[in-house]
Amino acid sequence: MSKGSREVMGSRWQFMFGLGEVFSIVVITVMYMTGMDHAVLWRVALAIGAIPAFILLLARLDLPETPLSLIQRGKFTKAKEVSLRLFDEPLDMLPNEDVVIERPKVGDFLRVTWADRTRRRATIFGWISNACQGAEFTAFGFYLPVILVSAGVGVVGGGAAANITGTNFVTAGIYVLATISGLVAPIMITKIGHRGVSMWGFGLAFVGLLIGAAALGANIQWLIVLGACVLMWGHYWAASNGMTVVSMVAPARFRATASGFGYVFVKAASFFGAFVFPLMTASWGKVGATVAVSVLSLIGLLSAKFILPELYGYVDREGALEASELKA
Repeated sequence: MSKGSREVMGSRWQFMFGLGEVFSIVVITVMYMTGMDHAVLWRVALAIGAIPAFILLLARLDLPETPLSLIQRGKFTKAKEVSLRLFDEPLDMLPNEDVVIERPKVGDFLRVTWADRTRRRATIFGWISNACQGAEFTAFGFYLPVILVSAGVGVVGGGAAANITGTNFVTAGIYVLATISGLVAPIMITKIGHRGVSMWGFGLAFVGLLIGAAALGANIQWLIVLGACVLMWGHYWAASNGMTVVSMVAPARFRATASGFGYVFVKAASFFGAFVFPLMTASWGKVGATVAVSVLSLIGLLSAKFILPELYGYVDREGALEASELKA
């Protein structure tokens, strides 16, 4: 895809993430409302996840690698075949046989990244962003239904089952708003750039968490929901481009390494949120724990402001050179 279009497409994953959240909440809530035995319900809910996984598996079977990726791994025969099929370009300058090329090493990736100021700053921001949004979501977002139930949000006075159903639909509504946010974020990248989207995203998440903390302390239910809405809108903007940034500034031969390395920070932070947030809540209460999580959003905001260079439309010089050499 052309420059600019690639990063917009790459940032649309949060929209799909939101659709999955809403679908899951609605399906499980409907099963819950039917009175399905809970021992069966969680197993069915878990098994449903195999359906999209199987569809993606089938779709992936015939999805070709890019010619440049194949060339950099020495698979010249396949590269010529794919290039001819996709671009009607036979790549006659390449030999008709494969060669063994040494695989890129993580050390090489880090050395090349650190040698260029733009790559270095963008990658550091991407790691910080991934860590902050991962912990931010897992800490507050993952436990959002528990927080809503404990605060009485969605309670309709019809017993435990009705209360849980009400809370689930409130949660689904919040994620519908988050899904819209995920759809808007890539559009805004074209208008205010990656820095703008990240700053607004982490800024709104920070404000939403502070609103949530104040509302939890005062037990104002509508304000809790408002805080959660502001948080989720901001979070889906903040999370939209962290992986995109670390991938787009990496040379093509290191792009997979950059992507995988960047995602480590998401999952490490998710571990923190899932296991540490309950301990923080037990020690400091819901208000104190929520304020503590807001510090992560503030760190993300400051890193976007002072570390991230504007990257919209960025083209890696090494990748551009490689592409021009191929055309020649």
